Amino acid sequence: LGESLTAFKSDLSIPWSMVAKIGVQIIQRIKSVHQKGLIHRDIKPDNFLFGLGRNSQTVYLIDFGFCKNYVTPEGSHMLEGVRASGVIGTPNFASIRAHDFLQTSRRDDIESAIYVLIYLFLPLNKWRKIFESDMTNEQIKMAKIGLRAMSPLGDLLQYCDALKFEEEPNYTRFAHALLSFDSL
Repeated sequence: LGESLTAFKSDLSIPWSMVAKIGVQIIQRIKSVHQKGLIHRDIKPDNFLFGLGRNSQTVYLIDFGFCKNYVTPEGSHMLEGVRASGVIGTPNFASIRAHDFLQTSRRDDIESAIYVLIYLFLPLNKWRKIFESDMTNEQIKMAKIGLRAMSPLGDLLQYCDALKFEEEPNYTRFAHALLSFDSL
């Protein structure tokens, strides 16, 4: 595999048309993980790598160390409301529910993917102003709430909020929404 989305971004602001195409692939990779009965729980730019050679335009998802089954062997969903001892995943990309130390589900992987797309689109200095290196968990959470208000992707974040714990995200809706934005 080749470079990560973090290395690809460098200090650049990636044009929205490219971010949208990457976003569709990210949603597809996450859907594949979910179809296996797993949630990834560490969706971040470092965990998406481009392929090499003829696969250089393909994005791959790696690092399944935080993966967890979201359904039991009997087919029922894990219990909602179970508290974690801390944030699972990378704080700047973790869902708001993860910041509240709540059990995460498929909706949280999708929310994290949206933060990845915002990261790719924004100039790095602007992202760093939003998420300073010494922020507390609560400050990161508040910054994400602010992002919802200022980002055109806020509607997709609100859709994630509205999903029930066990509800399957509409992956096609996300892909179409990403491609429907002409520019942000």
